[in-house]
Amino acid sequence: MKFLFGITGLALLFFPQDAIAQNWKDWHQSNPTYPSAAPQAPATKSRVFLDQTFTVPARAEWNREIIATRPGIVNITVSANTPKSIWVVTTDSWNKLQTQPNPQINPDTDILMMVETSEDTYSRDIQIPAGSFMIMMENQSSTPKEFHLRCQGKS
Repeated sequence: MKFLFGITGLALLFFPQDAIAQNWKDWHQSNPTYPSAAPQAPATKSRVFLDQTFTVPARAEWNREIIATRPGIVNITVSANTPKSIWVVTTDSWNKLQTQPNPQINPDTDILMMVETSEDTYSRDIQIPAGSFMIMMENQSSTPKEFHLRCQGKS
């Protein structure tokens, strides 16, 4: 063992480091029995990660949390045959809205989407950074309505 190590050490002394690195690179690229990385599954265009239905009482909210491990585009689709308000905010902002009478919220960084609509189905792609977010859906009618939320990540 010691002898082999000595020879390797001598080889490193007599051959320039660039030549050794280039020879290794050439051999590694031309040797098909040693792939440099495991084969990857083909990339998918999108993936549904949240698909739920809930009956929201009159003039009440339904809140759902989503957590993004990395930045990306998320398609949010909300279906309900009623006028509705849909917000996507950071979880910190949502906590402030729940606990403080006049919360200090930065609309540029804390609110990712805010819309009021009477369409039966509303869908929108939003760019989200990594982090935790709350989707707030408000039933603006005087009767309970069934809401369907679907979130889909896009690559």
